[in-house]
Amino acid sequence: MLGAFLQSAASLAANAVRKGLFVVRGSGTRWDIGEPHFVGEPVTQVLADPRDGTWYAALRLGHFGVKLHRSSDQGASWQAVGAPAFPASVLFRAHQNTG
Repeated sequence: MLGAFLQSAASLAANAVRKGLFVVRGSGTRWDIGEPHFVGEPVTQVLADPRDGTWYAALRLGHFGVKLHRSSDQGASWQAVGAPAFPASVLFRAHQNTG
């Protein structure tokens, strides 16, 4: 299980496991586990960007490869992050230079 404390004072934690992502909120002796995210999917890492608080979750989806998702609302909703790609003009020039 991979975990990340996403807020100060350990009041919010996210646990990435082979069966999804679980957000845990609380402090002291009282902790609550929220609804799971990415149910049944292996979440390999979860991180919070300290600059703006955006959460990032990496999923290892076997045949489909690694996918990255982000949440700007502490896991209430997630958006897929597209893979970076070269512009078509760069790929075309690279192909011309090899032939």
